[in-house]
Amino acid sequence: MACVVGKGGIVVLDAHRSEDMCVGVPKFAIIHDADAYPNPHTYKTERWVMDPAKRVSEESVERTHRAF
Repeated sequence: MACVVGKGGIVVLDAHRSEDMCVGVPKFAIIHDADAYPNPHTYKTERWVMDPAKRVSEESVERTHRAF
């Protein structure tokens, strides 16, 4: 998944990226982000489907989708 840096550029990890530069984030980094996926190293397919019986809320599913 890639995106283009907007007008004025951006600083990422203390390095300036100029506008119109194409940048991306590896999927491994996204799916192992503990802010988006609590216990990111645990295989949990229920992260993607709301199920109150399994205590998977609509908010937690939305958080999972926002990572992408």
